Amino acid sequence: DIIFSSDVYFASDHLFDESHRGTILALFRQPIDRLVSKFYYLQTATWERTYRPEWKDMSLLEWAEKVNGDENFLVKKIVGKKL
Repeated sequence: DIIFSSDVYFASDHLFDESHRGTILALFRQPIDRLVSKFYYLQTATWERTYRPEWKDMSLLEWAEKVNGDENFLVKKIVGKKL
C-alpha cells in the first residue's frame, strides 16, 4: 500500500505503530530553483488564479528584493516553525 501525505507527523502518529511500520520517501525541490520558476511562470500563466502581469517588467533581482514573500508551509513544518 502507498499513502501520499504532506503531513508526515499526522501519518506517523495515526497510521503506524510497532506492528504496522512504514517507510518514508521524501522528494524536495531546490528552494531557489522553485522560486525562480515561480517568478517566470506567474508572469505568463494567465489561466492561474495567482497570475501576476505586473511581474512582466520586473527583473528577477528586483522581484526577490521587493516583492517575494514566499511562505512555503511544508518547509516551515519540516523545520518546526509556526505556520
